[in-house]
Formats: sequence, C-alpha cells, structure tokens
Amino acid sequence: MATLPAVPPPPPPAPPSSIGIIRGTPSSLKETQCDAAYPDCKTEVRRACTFLKNRLPEDTILLSHNRVVASILQEGPMCGLCALSMATEMTGKKVDVDLIFSTAKDRQFTKQGEMFSAADMMSLAEEITQEKCVLLDKSLQTCIVVSHLIKGNPVLVPYDSDCNHEPCLKEGRKAHWAVLTGVLFVMSDHQSSVQDQNYEQDDRLNYLYHSKGDYSDLSLEQLSNLNSNCDIYFFAKQGKSKHLQCWNSEDLRASNCNLTKIDPERDNEHYIRPEGGLEEGLKNKVVIIMKNCTAPS
Repeated sequence: MATLPAVPPPPPPAPPSSIGIIRGTPSSLKETQCDAAYPDCKTEVRRACTFLKNRLPEDTILLSHNRVVASILQEGPMCGLCALSMATEMTGKKVDVDLIFSTAKDRQFTKQGEMFSAADMMSLAEEITQEKCVLLDKSLQTCIVVSHLIKGNPVLVPYDSDCNHEPCLKEGRKAHWAVLTGVLFVMSDHQSSVQDQNYEQDDRLNYLYHSKGDYSDLSLEQLSNLNSNCDIYFFAKQGKSKHLQCWNSEDLRASNCNLTKIDPERDNEHYIRPEGGLEEGLKNKVVIIMKNCTAPS
C-alpha cells in the first residue's frame, strides 16, 4: 500500500501590525514609510484623557486642543531627532529621521543621534524646516507655550523621563526629548464655561470637549486668565512609546529645570556634549518652531 505524504506544517503567523508607527533607525527609515495609517486625533486624545481622568476629581471637565502626529519610535539615543521629525509633520513639511540625522552629523551637533544642546536643536530645526525657531531659556513658561500650541506650533522640550516616560526628577541622568502637540485645560465642572461654538463634546466621554479650531486670536492676557482658572496639561509624543501622553505642565517645567548632570554612561568622547554640560545645554530650555515663519538666512 502506498504511503501518504506527510502533511506540510502550517504557515508561520503574520508579523504584528505596525500601523501608525514609524521606526526611526538612521539606516532604514524612508519617507515612503509615512504612508502608514495615522491615528485618529480624537481617539488618541480620548485614550490619554481616560488614563488621566482616573487621577482627577469626579467633577472635572477637560478641554482639548491637539494636532495629530504619527508616532516615530527611536532606536539608540535618537530621541531628539525623532521628536524633531514628528514636529516637522506639524509644520506640513514632513522630514524623515535619516535626513535629520545626516544633517546633524554634518553640522557636528551629534555622533550617535544624541542632542545635549537646545541651541544646536534650534539651529538644526531651522535648517530642517526652513521655519523661524525660538529658544526659550528661562524655563518652560506655560502661558507662552500654550499660546504657540493652540496655533499649531510644535514645541520641543528636554526633560527627565521616568520608566513610564512621564516627567521625573533625575537631575538630567534620564534626559530625553519630547514634542508637545497640544494642550488640555482641566477645570472643575462649576468653573467650566464651555461654549458650543468653541468646543464639541466627545461622543463617548461626557467630560471631554474637543476644540473646533485654533484660538490664535487669543491674547496672552486672555490665556493668562484661563491658566489661572484651571490646570494645564500638555499632550506629548516621544520616541519610546507609540501613544500620545498627557503631562501636567508644572511637572514638565520642574523636570526641565532639573537637567544638570549627564548620565555617566554618556559622559565620554562617543557623544557630543556642550561646554558646561546639561546645565548649559538643556536646563530651562525649550525650542519652539514658528510655523509659516521663514527662517532668517
């Protein structure tokens, strides 16, 4: 009797989906990868706010202003370059990490992707985006940062990253870069003055409202009054997570202010370090990209 052939093994499982995620390796990231599906802005905000709401009082109302940005995951010490690449998307001039890394190396701003100087980051951002950039060097000034975020201007912030990627105080030994993509006004229900013409209620979370447009005509005085009546949180993305995160502005400011010491493992000739260390290079510094403002030649 003839022997039946062995049944072939089943095919291997399909690789996990990476939709909405771009990996920022200096040798493999290409512009064509940006065709990956983008996360929906409201879905991202809803997820971040659901997590945040568990820490807030029951009667809290959340007012959201945010721009959707595709996540880029870093490989190696390239957090600043990944943050800048994500920021370029907000300007409408998406630039991949390969080009940013090559430019930064040519300008001797980095060796392996590290960016320990906010001044170098500003110069790099201006060259890459061809937009005017501003370096704030008096800590994270919430009112000014909010005024830029609601206009859609990306803000690059160095800070100490905790194990959950949130701001912490490690004196700079966990220095990391993030791009701020929006702002969340957090207020109690009795303080809220939600106007239908300005916000629309989320269709799933009754305490969350999304802005219907930008508020570029708000003055700093108006923003200051708003800031004094509520807590301010920033929406952020950074290269170690695909998720949009939401951080208390005071926690981020304190983290930005405590950057004084480089991680001993990176305090060597394999990295470019500014004179004066982190205290001179990153502490109290924030880079703002002024969308639709041509960089000076």
